[in-house]
Amino acid sequence: MKYMNIAWGAFFVFSLSACSHSGSDVVEDLTVMQLPVVQMASHTEKNDLPTLHTTYLENAGDIHGIIVFLKQRYLEGTSNKEMFDTHSQAHQVYICLTNLEQAGLLNRHYYDQHNAEGLLALHNQLKPVVMKMQAQIGLTPQA
Repeated sequence: MKYMNIAWGAFFVFSLSACSHSGSDVVEDLTVMQLPVVQMASHTEKNDLPTLHTTYLENAGDIHGIIVFLKQRYLEGTSNKEMFDTHSQAHQVYICLTNLEQAGLLNRHYYDQHNAEGLLALHNQLKPVVMKMQAQIGLTPQA
């Protein structure tokens, strides 16, 4: 009988977590996203500067787009109290916004240092989040 109660308890907990967790969303992805720290291996060739600039601009655009998405989707109509409640979704979004601000600073640093590897690593971290964001708002990702 004791084992039956444990089994039902485990089933109940797992079924509740499955219902409340319908898949990872952008906030969850950004919460666990690690910003890449990449030391520059070699100086970028002059002919690679246009590629460097393009990657920098794409990263900056992606960061800006994610920030706008988060503010519109999760923060409109929230109260100041929610912002400071560590269990609220608004608080988690503010943490994500802080992480994105750091990503923007890192993007600029990599660009200023001509660190193509760092820019590409940041790009590879942001792209899955952008694709998930586009899917959530009904846009088809661009190839």
